[in-house]
Amino acid sequence: MKLSPLFSIDLNLIKKLRRKLRPPGIYARVVDLSVSPFLDARERKFVKGLDVSEPARHAPVFIVGAPRSGSTMFYQILANELDVLYISNFVHVFSSWLNTAFGLENKWLRKKKRYPLTSSYGGTFSAGWGAPSECGVFWYKHMPQEKHFLTGEDLSLDAQMFFRRSVRIPMSTYGKPFLFKNMNAGQRIDYLKRVFPEAKFIFIKRDVLAMAQSILKARKDIYGSAHTWWSIKPKEFQELAEKEPFAQIIGQIFYIEKQILKDFSSLEEKDRMVLSYEALCADPNAMISKVSDFINEDVKDSKYDVDYGLEASSGRKCSEEDYARLQEIIHTYNWTTYDL
Repeated sequence: MKLSPLFSIDLNLIKKLRRKLRPPGIYARVVDLSVSPFLDARERKFVKGLDVSEPARHAPVFIVGAPRSGSTMFYQILANELDVLYISNFVHVFSSWLNTAFGLENKWLRKKKRYPLTSSYGGTFSAGWGAPSECGVFWYKHMPQEKHFLTGEDLSLDAQMFFRRSVRIPMSTYGKPFLFKNMNAGQRIDYLKRVFPEAKFIFIKRDVLAMAQSILKARKDIYGSAHTWWSIKPKEFQELAEKEPFAQIIGQIFYIEKQILKDFSSLEEKDRMVLSYEALCADPNAMISKVSDFINEDVKDSKYDVDYGLEASSGRKCSEEDYARLQEIIHTYNWTTYDL
């Protein structure tokens, strides 16, 4: 049965609302409106008299890359296997007060050893309250929602103090690195390095055509149209916005990765890592060990033995016409120029 245009519009609106009103976001809003003064006071007790300007013993670690690069799965695996802090769906609810949030999580939430690798375009609530959350709202406390590319020049003193306090105190309290997966971070490496000089970054790469097909599908699934921009906006966004959808998608991937690799060239080798989605699927244990050694400088040669039954998604996932068009545009860019 063919749907009327009006009904189609309603379905698209429902899809958008469903994404915005995921349970952690709903509860976070309720908490913010109801008990934020109490949580503000509790948080102040944590930070009173603490100096967050000194170098941290552990480092925040940021997973970065283009959309649909396998970053959520990678984040979930690392959160399952490594002894790190991360913002769970539970902590997401209290993300304005991370020090309080981790205390509440330890008291109220019985976390599993491993959470399933289920997600929907970055959302992991189906995996459980203890599963890792991207929690964009935490960064939006002091960063713009629409402007994704930021440099150290955009950093305010208030933002610097909020982020350092929120991240460094839990790391000190629990003696663990702090793992983040927020893909906008790849366009904010200079900004984040100004906040956290000790920060480390892991760039996950994937076959460009596979990512492009998945972004095309995301546009259609979420907005009902390939013509609506979805996910990260590189600094060349305005230029790309004038192009047709397929050129937008390939340009989006290209400029996001270009910026990441440009910023990586200014990082010390000990603070950067590049790995591939395909290699992760082929041998997750080797990748987990490699990341463990990268994150935990005091613990080297870590060994893991897990079986997630991973298989890299490849091949054609869209119409032949769309597939050919994406391939054609990919070949207009010089991707190897930006390899480290």
